[in-house]
Amino acid sequence: MKRISIGLAATLATVVTASAQTYLDSKGTVVSGVVPLVGCASGGNCAGPVSSTNPLPVTGSFAATLSGFQPGSAYATPLSVSTTSSRVALPAGTVVVVYNTGAAAAYVQLGGSNVAATTSNDVVPAGGWMAFDPGTNTYLAAITASGTTTLNVSGGSGLPSGAGGGGAAPGSASFVSGAASTNGTSATTIVAAPASGKLYITSAQCFRTDTGATPVLVTFNDAAATAMGLSGSGVGAGNNMVFSTPLVVAATTAFKFTAGAAVASVYCNAQGYNAP
Repeated sequence: MKRISIGLAATLATVVTASAQTYLDSKGTVVSGVVPLVGCASGGNCAGPVSSTNPLPVTGSFAATLSGFQPGSAYATPLSVSTTSSRVALPAGTVVVVYNTGAAAAYVQLGGSNVAATTSNDVVPAGGWMAFDPGTNTYLAAITASGTTTLNVSGGSGLPSGAGGGGAAPGSASFVSGAASTNGTSATTIVAAPASGKLYITSAQCFRTDTGATPVLVTFNDAAATAMGLSGSGVGAGNNMVFSTPLVVAATTAFKFTAGAAVASVYCNAQGYNAP
């Protein structure tokens, strides 16, 4: 009789252990525990359960539509940057693009109203730009290792796209960039004239600071007289153009813009390269 009791206890223990391998779904239905097996041959053995050495085969495809960066007519006050950290409030937008329009690299940091930058932070090279997802941050701080520069910050949405050169032999081109503003209708220089060769402009950004409702047309002095429109939204407006085929300016000639109407202020930045 004692032996029978021991056997029954062992059987009950086995049953309890097995029942512990079941689970309940969100509706309380019992779902038996299952271990996926991989590498199984028909009527034969399996390689083993899913693990780092036996990964689960997955096939499928992913498709998405990504739109380019769209300025949202929101711009920060241009930030003057030196070897002492300074900060500026970020413009509205799910993406902010920071343009370095000067000749010194800027190191930047996102944060709150007390944020400070150091030279170990993200760097925006001279004449370059960098895009950020601001998240809950409300300010951008910046500092230089030496010298001074200016940062323009544009708020908007979408995926910023880079700009590249083309047509020049390796080692024969040099990067150029510049920024300028005007409140009139005279031609205004953005990038100074090179000593030799031509300016090839790969991207340009312009914005107006006034609240006028009449659109302003900005015209560049490239060979095609390319035009950029700034809408009359009543709250300021901007535009960002990337040229897959660079704008070409006449040899040893500055890259300039002309505003079609006099407003409080029109700012323009441009990036590109100087080559034969």
